[in-house]
Amino acid sequence: MTALSRLPGPTGILPGPDLDAETALSLYRAVATRYHADALDFELSVGYIHQATRHGFGAFIAPDNVTLFTRDPVRDRPVIVASAGKDRAERIAGVARELHCRSRRPVVVKNVEPALEQELRGRGLRDYVDGEHWRPWAPRDDNTFPEQVLDNRALARLVGARYRKLRHERNQLLRRHRLEISARSPARPGRDGQEGLLAAWATRLGQRTGLWPEELVGTVRGLLAPRPGLLHYEARDRDTGALVALFVLSPISRACLAFNALVNDPGHPSSFRVCVLAAASLAAGLGYDFLNVQGSEDRAQHLSKRKLRPVTELPKTHLVFAR
Repeated sequence: MTALSRLPGPTGILPGPDLDAETALSLYRAVATRYHADALDFELSVGYIHQATRHGFGAFIAPDNVTLFTRDPVRDRPVIVASAGKDRAERIAGVARELHCRSRRPVVVKNVEPALEQELRGRGLRDYVDGEHWRPWAPRDDNTFPEQVLDNRALARLVGARYRKLRHERNQLLRRHRLEISARSPARPGRDGQEGLLAAWATRLGQRTGLWPEELVGTVRGLLAPRPGLLHYEARDRDTGALVALFVLSPISRACLAFNALVNDPGHPSSFRVCVLAAASLAAGLGYDFLNVQGSEDRAQHLSKRKLRPVTELPKTHLVFAR
């Protein structure tokens, strides 16, 4: 098992000269595809990894497993963000011990599914105690509520009483704003409207959450750039050409896409769910049965996503390894 970080401890995690981050991520996706072909879990998506490791990237590579980690930029602790392949509990616990030995700090393990939780507890991991959360403002960066998995074909059709309120919401928005959804090429220069949309979105979201707009922009800017595995889309007002929303998808498995990011104009109420409906339709057209819109950071956000009528929820927990 090889650690990509060549620095003493996980602070300032960087890939080693023998294997760069993009190669490690490609290996992670190959292992995920082989061992988790029908998985629905958000952390198997490329978009999640890009966002979760924006403060540093490291990996432990084994022939049949890849475990990825980053660092907590506030407390400089190691954080294991994902693991794919065989013997996941054994690998996660082993990486946690190794990172703890190097850093002498508690190691956070994010997004633990119920099937792994008991195994990891038996290998020395435990719940958070006060002050150990992944962020000081947790649970905002810990998805406390379950991941929401949607049926793409059902949302593309919106047929039946189950989807009556969603049909009404979509139709209300589209009566006021004629939106055009299309694929977007982030590599193309002169993408007018992106910076203004980002600023308006971050300002409104910052007012709701208390976080700095610059920090919020940093959480999504990397996802809006051209990277392997990311699918970019935009929504524009057909009448004015104004950019209304940007959203990013990436594969989880052959069965499921992840809805990784949405930057939307706060002046367009309901544009979040309308963009998710559009994403579900696009995903169905690409042959994916499900769309995972991930877990939520607060109850209001959770209830908003539940209006999309998920077909299943995936509960996750977050554990700590410390001696």
